[in-house]
Amino acid sequence: MKPKSIITLIIVAVSVIVGIVIITSAISVCDAQEKIVVQPIIGEVYVQEDPGPYFKWFAKTWSYPRNIEFRYNDDPDDGDKADERIKVTFNDGGEADLGTYIRLQLPISEADLLAFHQEFGGNSDNIKASIKSFMIDCMKSTAPLMSASENQSARKSEFRQLVLNQMTHGLYDMNLEEVVKKDTTDETGEEITLYKTTMKLEDGKPIITTKSPITEKFKMTITQFSVTGTDYDTETRKQFAAKKESYLGAERAKAERSQEVQERLMIIEKGLREKAEAEAAGNVAKETAVIAAELKAEVALQAKVEAETKAAQLLSVAELDKKTLLMAESALFEQAEIAAKTAQEKKKAMILLAEGKKEAIELSGDITELEEAQIRAEVDKVRAWGDALAKFNVPQTMIFGGSGPGGEGSDLTEALFQMRLMQGAGLIDQVKIDNSKVERKVARPAAK
Repeated sequence: MKPKSIITLIIVAVSVIVGIVIITSAISVCDAQEKIVVQPIIGEVYVQEDPGPYFKWFAKTWSYPRNIEFRYNDDPDDGDKADERIKVTFNDGGEADLGTYIRLQLPISEADLLAFHQEFGGNSDNIKASIKSFMIDCMKSTAPLMSASENQSARKSEFRQLVLNQMTHGLYDMNLEEVVKKDTTDETGEEITLYKTTMKLEDGKPIITTKSPITEKFKMTITQFSVTGTDYDTETRKQFAAKKESYLGAERAKAERSQEVQERLMIIEKGLREKAEAEAAGNVAKETAVIAAELKAEVALQAKVEAETKAAQLLSVAELDKKTLLMAESALFEQAEIAAKTAQEKKKAMILLAEGKKEAIELSGDITELEEAQIRAEVDKVRAWGDALAKFNVPQTMIFGGSGPGGEGSDLTEALFQMRLMQGAGLIDQVKIDNSKVERKVARPAAK
């Protein structure tokens, strides 16, 4: 190749390189997850926030992520040092190494981000060290509020929240209080003095002695904070082991006591069950006897009702028979009464006939002495018969009995007929009939 061509190629290559350098120095790109502080050769420093390419014109730039996170633990692969945990001491003297994680949002406004840039100059190690420094203050201030045992058993969440509140707002003002107690393990019962740390409150809120530089000065926002690990010291773990053994012993005793209670309750329940079964059997026997007695009473009542019904039926039949008999006797009595009246009328007719014959004879004068004598004899006979009947002593009470049961039969009929004849003849003035008995009162004629 000719020297002239070589020189031309060198000039072209240098021009390309210079062009690339000029372009890359004049133009840059801002990613969406970052903000860039731009310090131009001439002019004021500003922040490039809009994602995409921009002209920087050979300015000096510093890139800041919108969110930054730090880990302080003992994992070499997850930290800058072998062990970055924070050691704290609780109020019972127990110690622990705490691993933490924190995530922060960098200042939002341009002025705050420029002030933050002036503070740290884009050095992330300085930012991490500053955050850890204030975190240590917050954690060492919070640990005395509880014992290692309390932290281990139930207050880890409270501990984390108190540290986060102080990192956000500032350090709380603390009190050191003396608490006098008797040592239950000391046989002499000597009193011991314990020291308890508490927060000072004003209007129910903690008093802040030092404001948080993270939020107040650097204008960062804590978006996440966690205590990732708690490694207690050897003596504290021994206390936990003793507490665990005591707790397990208490749990065993509780379990044994619970078992005893269960057995006692089982015995009681068994007795109650047997009692209930006996009561149930007794109730069944009682109900069976009651049902049998009630059934027997119902049968007896039914028999009584049937007997009463039968007796009522017999009584109704007897009353019907009695009414029928009275009707028959009344009919016979009326027949006898009619016959007696007929006989009385015949008597009157005979007398009138005899008297008529006598008057006819007297008027006609045609009668013979023999006929007159016969007529007189007939009249005297009738008159004598009437006088004799008038003097006849009739009993006050007459009892008639028939040939059949109850006085039925031809004898009773004849007696009733005779009574009617006597009543028609004027010998009987009142008749009273009582079934088969007849009473009468005699109408005695006046003495002549």
